[in-house]
Amino acid sequence: MRGEVFLPRSGFAAINEKQAEAGKPLYANPRNAAAGSLRQLDPGITAARPLRFFAYQVGSIERALAPRAHWDALRWLKALGFPLSPDSALCATLDEVWERCRWWQERRDALDFEIDGAVVKVNQTGLQEELGQVAREPRWAIAFKFPAVQGVTRLDRIEINVGRTGALNPLAFLDPVQIGGVTVGRATLHNEDQIRRLDLKLGDWVVVERRGDVIPQIVKVLAERRDGSEREYHFPTSCPTCGSTVERVAGEAMSYCTNASCPAQLKERLAHFAGRGAMDIEGLGAERVAQFVDAGLLGDVADLYLLHERRDALLALERMAEKNTDNLLRAIEASKGRPLARLIFGLGIRHVGERNAGLLAGRFASLEELCRASLEDLVAIPGFGAIVAQSVYDFCQEGRNQALIAKLAAVGVRPEGGRPPAPTDGPLAGKSFVLTGRLDSLTRGEATARLQALGATVAATVTKKTDYVVVGEDAGSKAERAAALKRPTLDEPALLALLAEAEGGGTPGAASPDEAPVPAS
Repeated sequence: MRGEVFLPRSGFAAINEKQAEAGKPLYANPRNAAAGSLRQLDPGITAARPLRFFAYQVGSIERALAPRAHWDALRWLKALGFPLSPDSALCATLDEVWERCRWWQERRDALDFEIDGAVVKVNQTGLQEELGQVAREPRWAIAFKFPAVQGVTRLDRIEINVGRTGALNPLAFLDPVQIGGVTVGRATLHNEDQIRRLDLKLGDWVVVERRGDVIPQIVKVLAERRDGSEREYHFPTSCPTCGSTVERVAGEAMSYCTNASCPAQLKERLAHFAGRGAMDIEGLGAERVAQFVDAGLLGDVADLYLLHERRDALLALERMAEKNTDNLLRAIEASKGRPLARLIFGLGIRHVGERNAGLLAGRFASLEELCRASLEDLVAIPGFGAIVAQSVYDFCQEGRNQALIAKLAAVGVRPEGGRPPAPTDGPLAGKSFVLTGRLDSLTRGEATARLQALGATVAATVTKKTDYVVVGEDAGSKAERAAALKRPTLDEPALLALLAEAEGGGTPGAASPDEAPVPAS
């Protein structure tokens, strides 16, 4: 069963009231507050928030039990006790659909939760399966978006926030204005180019809308209201927090501070480093990270591994009793055993997600070896793009980052590469595979590992040089691109047969890209 967690308007008001009483910053909107509540590593914090849930779809189910219509599925979920969105309707004609969308638009403000549109779905599950989906977007459902609510106000100033990856994010501070029942005092400006496109000057009168009824954005400058007092805004050429040089890669919209120890990035970097996809330090969520940074206990990610020397200082902090302090210190120590790929991902290198971190860990035996790599070495990694390679190279050339890596090694964080380079003489050596969709008998990671062990390259993008595209259930745009480029495709049985033959020492039938065994298409 699938659904959505949300925060009612009344619950949002209650949370902000408590924040105000405690002298803490207020949350911007219910959606961000709900998302932040779910991201907490401490389940007690999540449980204390007045979150609610609506079911909207049956997910995985035995085919014999599956309802034949979406409307029947909703009624079944309701009978089982799951809460559903109120006033859903079954429409027989497009005119009825249109009338229902307008009905929702007229009563949206009466709801205790925010909505920015209505979802229209094909009812018959057989038709849903036939229509399929593109990537993660079903072809059998579409959103009817309501017009964005706008307001007019004046731009006071622009401030720069530095994110986890070092991105400089301009934020507009506005004279407060009521838009759709919410007081708006700030709006995102995205990047330097957006400021130039708007021809935005400090002191301008601007039109602001809550895009998706959530994120305030400046959509227009009222140039006719200028009186000559407006001032040009100059985007910073150095980081406003640490003073490091700001770099902007050709062809990209964002400007970046490449200093990994930049104080503005520190809290977000630490929370990312401790997160489940990285070093997975249980008990170290965003709020606790902020608490430690504000107390002067952490200056970079390596300082986490020195906290055992500051146990007394930890115990002096609020909500840090002996038991949870010792549990946290044990979790930090245990994280030293995480694989190299997770450490690389945890460092927050721009453009390096979990997949690219795995590619780097498969090519280099340690962080030190990675930092000695040339740009040519990085570009040569199969499946690695030039932009990602340049980002990794720039990170490694920054002196502060080199010092951080040395400090991590000094405190005992020195994982080795997660896997050796793929053999060059295996039965699938020289063959390039792309995986898309869900496999039933093995995970994508397991399939990737088995292919690489046989000498194959597993890439993320389908090109004219791709030998095979493995197409699982719910395959997305990669399958369509494979068809457009006329690249051979394998379904799951064909992949398993190929692996079994290659692992058995035989020469697989997949040796020729024009003769795929048991092709899916």
